[in-house]
Amino acid sequence: MRIAGRHGKLAMADIRDWEKHDNSKKTIPLDSTSREAFEILLARIDAGRPKQILADEPQRPVLVFTDGAVETGADGQVEATVGGVILVDGRVQAFGFHVDESVLPWLQELVHPVGLTELYGIVVALKQWQHSLRGRRVILFCDNWTAIDVYIKGTSSRKLWRQMLLEIETGQ
Repeated sequence: MRIAGRHGKLAMADIRDWEKHDNSKKTIPLDSTSREAFEILLARIDAGRPKQILADEPQRPVLVFTDGAVETGADGQVEATVGGVILVDGRVQAFGFHVDESVLPWLQELVHPVGLTELYGIVVALKQWQHSLRGRRVILFCDNWTAIDVYIKGTSSRKLWRQMLLEIETGQ
């Protein structure tokens, strides 16, 4: 189990943040995001099963394409949209929608919110199609380098991005 690496990446990001701050405190309060990241890590440690790597995969991979956009309308209102397409076993499914207004404040915390919006599209796609993805090879396409980088690494120095990654971890 690679606790300091891939399996513990979200919890380890919090530990690295705490290391940079005031070390005179004997206790460190955990917010809900940190607590959830540590609960996932603990569950993985408790499960303790070795990772299986299949050498022969006869099925074709599942292809998932996602996209996101953030635009300001003529009325000055910010509007975010996400969408996705999946190709699995000869079938095609798609979704597309306006991001709920309850999520917009998250996106507007950033100067350039399109990357986080693109990552949100990935989160929605993985949750929407988790039943089709489980146990399959998946090739995910996204056209935003920041979202790709954060998704592949599975962590970020920014707490907001880690919160979004936590949604992926808890959804599957």
